[in-house]
Amino acid sequence: MKVCDLLNESSINLQSKAENKREAIKALVKLMNKNKNLKKVGEFQKVVIETEEKENADSSSGYVVLYGKTNNVTRLGLSIIVTKEEIEFNENKVKTLFLLAVPDNKSDTYLEIIDEL
Repeated sequence: MKVCDLLNESSINLQSKAENKREAIKALVKLMNKNKNLKKVGEFQKVVIETEEKENADSSSGYVVLYGKTNNVTRLGLSIIVTKEEIEFNENKVKTLFLLAVPDNKSDTYLEIIDEL
């Protein structure tokens, strides 16, 4: 599976108004929900936040790749935002953020996608 297989217009926002990490995660989850990839939006968002807090996503390249792996995901999905202004993310500034929604049964596939990003 390739990144382009997961993208469509409704999962991308190139002019996000998110001004901080929490707003960015919320915007990414909202885009993911537009594609009907989630059963319970709030629970998925909680998993994404908990995973990021535990793993501290690498933001040193000017972008960040987040993910949430849970049974609340109906199918593998990807959302992307580009913020108007750089935001602080784990001690770095970023403008581009990716979010991967991963069903529990797709353990290896999402790692391939993250590597591609």
